[in-house]
Amino acid sequence: RLEMLKGVASVSFVVVVLCSVFGADGALSCTNRPGFPKPKLPITDYERDGPDGRALCVKAVITQKYLDKGEATDDKARRYCIRMGAIKNVTNPDQAGHLIAKRLGGTKDTYNIVPQNGNCNKGRLWKSGVEKVIYNLAKSHTVTFIVKPVYSGSNNRPVALQYEYYVDGTLSGANTVPNPIPPARCT
Repeated sequence: RLEMLKGVASVSFVVVVLCSVFGADGALSCTNRPGFPKPKLPITDYERDGPDGRALCVKAVITQKYLDKGEATDDKARRYCIRMGAIKNVTNPDQAGHLIAKRLGGTKDTYNIVPQNGNCNKGRLWKSGVEKVIYNLAKSHTVTFIVKPVYSGSNNRPVALQYEYYVDGTLSGANTVPNPIPPARCT
């Protein structure tokens, strides 16, 4: 409403674009595009876009045999995150965060890495939250885990991570975890 803006010097609008495709049933969808290199198991599918190849989604089918067998990030992954907009000049900077965690069998390849607030990456909502739940479920079940970064426009640093997980084919959890600019905490 224009009359509500009277006397306001400037107004900023932020549009958050959910860079994801949903299936016919409303569920998250993630499928390799033709020409993409085959991912490392347990990751079965991923999507990227843009000139820098930002991650759009990653899907893994996790069983006990993949637990604690992933790859730690390295200098290449950290350099990629800086190029993708990681915030580094603060007390608790962004980390090269795995979408599918190392402890769940996730790779250090850049299709599985995004700039992630360190408080969120290692915090109660991600590592001690959903990652821990999936880890414990995968000890005796097959868990399909889909993660989709949420971006603001063409920015390469996600503002949130949306996820769903299925236990033995049944949807068992879904949520969105914020990825605020550091040093802010996740809530």
